[in-house]
Amino acid sequence: VTNREPKVDVTPLKEGKTTATYTHPKNALLVRNGDLVTYTIRVYNEGVVDGYAEEIKDNIPEGLEYVIDNETNIKYRWKLSSDEKSISTDYLSSERGEENKLTAFDPETGTELSYKDVQIVFKVTEPNTSTRILINTAEIKKDDGDDIDSTPDNDVPNEDDIDKEYVKLKYFDLALRKFITKVEDKNGTNLPVQTDTTTDVSREPKVEIDEGGKITYVHPKDPVVVANSDIVIYTLRVYNEGRIDGFAEEIKDDVPNGLELVPEHEINVKYGWVMYDEDGKETEDVTKAKTIRTTYLSENNGEDNVIKAFDRDTMTTPDYKDVQVAFKVVEKNIDSEDRIVINTAEISKDNDDDIDSTPDNNVPNEDDIDKEYVKVKFFDLSLLKWVSKAIVTEDGKTTIRETGYNGLENPEPLVKVEIKSKKLKSTVVKFEYGIRITNEGEIAGYATEVADYIPAGLEFVPEDNPLWTLKEDGKIVTRQLENTLLQPGESATITVVFKWINGNDNMGIKENIAEISEDKNDKDAEDIDSTPDNKVPGEDDIDTAYVALSIKTGGMVLFIALPIIICTIIAGGVILIKKYVL
Repeated sequence: VTNREPKVDVTPLKEGKTTATYTHPKNALLVRNGDLVTYTIRVYNEGVVDGYAEEIKDNIPEGLEYVIDNETNIKYRWKLSSDEKSISTDYLSSERGEENKLTAFDPETGTELSYKDVQIVFKVTEPNTSTRILINTAEIKKDDGDDIDSTPDNDVPNEDDIDKEYVKLKYFDLALRKFITKVEDKNGTNLPVQTDTTTDVSREPKVEIDEGGKITYVHPKDPVVVANSDIVIYTLRVYNEGRIDGFAEEIKDDVPNGLELVPEHEINVKYGWVMYDEDGKETEDVTKAKTIRTTYLSENNGEDNVIKAFDRDTMTTPDYKDVQVAFKVVEKNIDSEDRIVINTAEISKDNDDDIDSTPDNNVPNEDDIDKEYVKVKFFDLSLLKWVSKAIVTEDGKTTIRETGYNGLENPEPLVKVEIKSKKLKSTVVKFEYGIRITNEGEIAGYATEVADYIPAGLEFVPEDNPLWTLKEDGKIVTRQLENTLLQPGESATITVVFKWINGNDNMGIKENIAEISEDKNDKDAEDIDSTPDNKVPGEDDIDTAYVALSIKTGGMVLFIALPIIICTIIAGGVILIKKYVL
């Protein structure tokens, strides 16, 4: 406690005024619930006549309790009023002895005022969470003369026989803020901390304090963009907004779907995170961990962990301590449609009664809890297939017909070739198909292998397809795009050629299916809506193109483009074809 004893300047009395100047602190003294506060009440004689303070009164404010059996209170003969709102004492009265006399002040020769003291002890009953200032007022209730500038026991605040003293609860208040400090790829290389709209964003809180003393932490909360296998480093910062030094004895962090603790990461080793399963039992299995906890900042780990009380007179920002945690992004566990993963941290144990929050209660609007957000990019390669050319050779003369299609036509066109019956055996028909791979996702990647399922009635000719390989299972594959990195929005196109197996009985519609059979990206992310090489229709990494052949009586060979939604009579049958992309 700073020295609050008054310094007295008697100059005004020497100049003929009736009141000296008293200088002593009147800022509210910080106390705690249960503290015993000793007040000194000093009575000065500023007059030119000796006198006595026959009775002194003290008003008991709400939040302070008079301690009847306290030895100081007994010594100074304090008595509680019937309404228990005030106490009084005759300790300095004339009846109790000549030694209580207050000697007069001589304006000509005097340098100091005569005074007498009494003391009183109160117990603080105000809750530690209170922000009220407790005002205790003392007054001379009865004197032995006619005071020149004040009237005893009238509760007039600007008279000099009355004075106030102030105490305020030095409340405990820790606050937690959570923010992403760094993102690393799986090789430990730093990546920019960025959102959908900004790059290299500092998410460290900026502290703002308004005129009323309210503390606000300003930092971005829009999701940071990450990808599967990225390591996200979070900082958990504990501020001390209160008037008491404190410790964050334990901090907890949830493990949401989409994130997984990396126990061996140097940050997690340093800060001593321990994993707990959904039943609250300690576990070493990262797949079972639902929460993690650390006592890194506890008092038992060292006095250096103390977070200093916030002195608004000398400090511009609250003191704080940090811990960090490293999580790996595991996209297969994400359960939100928007792919935003929310991670929450909270002070789970502290060392006092916090004014505005309760540890480990998961109440979102308290200031000992905070969230941080990541948005996980997705990987998505799509495939479109269409007939790009019809190549017909008759009597050694080759005619190439460009379809002009690009795979986006709707309805899907059917490419039909009508062969002159008299030239059937000497006619060679080939079809070239275009296959376009497009990166519709947010992660760059490769279509390392593309497969094509040879249509019945058509054959694969290696000489026509030097970049394709026939596999034992009857399909063909190509790896010509395995080193072509497709950035989001980019496409690459390859072709394949099939030859019609000449035969009078090999007419009708031929279905040709192509599929991405193998893909790759640096994030080890799986395609968001399709599985390579599974031949599941409706996925966007597989597509079908159709051709039709028929015999024309007389005339020349014809190339015809028709909508795919048709009814055609080919080889004596009625066939309905409909194609669509889900």
